[in-house]
Amino acid sequence: MRLAIIDSSNTWYAQPRQIYEELVKLGHQCLWLARPNHEGYKKNELPSGFVTVCVANNLGPIDMHTRRPMDQSHPPLERALKSEADYVFVGDKTVFQRFFSGRSNAFYMPYAVNTEIYRPLEGVAEIYDVGFIGNVKVKEREERIGLIRRNYCSFIGNNLYMDEANRKLNECMIIFNTSDWKEINMRVFEALATGKLLVTEKVDHLDELFTDGIHLVTYRDNDELLEKITYYLEHESARRRIAENGLAVVKRYHSYRHRAMFIAEKIEQERLVSGQFDRPHVRNGRAFRCFYEKQATENKLAQERIFDFGIPDPDTGGKYNIRARLSEALHVAKGKVLDIGCQRGGYCYNLKVRGFDVVGMDISIGYLQMARSKVAGVALTAGDAQALPFRDRSFNTVILSEVLEHVIDEKAVVSEVSRVLKESGIVYVTVPAYLEGTEEHVRFLSKKSLMELFGEFRIEFRDNFSVQSTLMVATKPPEMLQAVVATGSAVLCRPQ
Repeated sequence: MRLAIIDSSNTWYAQPRQIYEELVKLGHQCLWLARPNHEGYKKNELPSGFVTVCVANNLGPIDMHTRRPMDQSHPPLERALKSEADYVFVGDKTVFQRFFSGRSNAFYMPYAVNTEIYRPLEGVAEIYDVGFIGNVKVKEREERIGLIRRNYCSFIGNNLYMDEANRKLNECMIIFNTSDWKEINMRVFEALATGKLLVTEKVDHLDELFTDGIHLVTYRDNDELLEKITYYLEHESARRRIAENGLAVVKRYHSYRHRAMFIAEKIEQERLVSGQFDRPHVRNGRAFRCFYEKQATENKLAQERIFDFGIPDPDTGGKYNIRARLSEALHVAKGKVLDIGCQRGGYCYNLKVRGFDVVGMDISIGYLQMARSKVAGVALTAGDAQALPFRDRSFNTVILSEVLEHVIDEKAVVSEVSRVLKESGIVYVTVPAYLEGTEEHVRFLSKKSLMELFGEFRIEFRDNFSVQSTLMVATKPPEMLQAVVATGSAVLCRPQ
């Protein structure tokens, strides 16, 4: 690909420049634009055929200078918003949610690390209990560093970068981190890559990338910070086990090479024309139903991990992270819920436990029989998503989780969902964000194609980096109700 990279911050050692270098190593033809200019809205002249990519970094929920929620006056955010780039990759999830979640060309992409620079060094003695590298310019950070200095043999460094920083971090048993912007900052990834235990402030969305007590250790306040550091200094085997796990997960998923590959993959996917793959079972309704009856006999443990949370998730980089998809559904659902393609009733069960009035529907009688044996107090019915057996405006929430890539006619499904949804109701949609040759999947749906498919709905993408699915919430505006009534386009179906 021919890519022109825009850096919203113009920091020489930050994520955009290092991703640019990895894209070049991967064989892409790249131009380095840095930031367009200080204001961020003047266009750069580009040769034809280049795709512009803005890597938005130096962002966080809180503006470190004003101590207020970050707004559009923050220069790196302003530049990203005004860049007019073809694609924008946003380094902080809260900022993505506030400013970019309605864009089909924007993606949450957390920071990462150069694992060729930040790495364990052989023969380097651990001469400090605790280490920290960074500027001391915020009161909260200054207080915590004072605590570290008073209680432990510590190294506090400033203006150290790359190899020099890695050397000093390798001399520490524990690396301490604080997040002044309440963001998942670059120090998280750099510290983990050294193979030392990271003790870091607990911030939103950190648990999507790392597990507390498995890959790193978190704290909420100063007392807990000292408690955790003291404990792990005294328990070497636990400290080294967590540090080794943290190093492994960073090397597997969070290097700049991984981020460069992520950018290239998303651009390639978004440029695909959403068409239907040739699958024999979608040629007519009977073949489709037979196919999924067979699936029910072969997939008797479908959704088992959301009935039994003790079953570990497979390490597939988020490809089959059904629990994260379920968690988002539980967060956004409201009122009466219809789960289309309910399979064995895993979503229905968890929604019912949390007090929702739930209806589950599937085209497979076999799946419904299994659901009835697993889930009590939920209405379960057989039906085709292209002709829903429910009255108009029956539900506040419709769940289409990993469904639209399977159906014969996705436009008919969305039309029917709109019909049975109350005004201001929501549709929770997930579709695979990867291309796979499985015969079940009959199409690939990008963010752009989802926005086109849901037309007048108000769209919010809910990117989760631990899930290889596109997560979307579509809200039905009140005017859609009048439009359906005025045009007489409602489909008459057998009421339940």
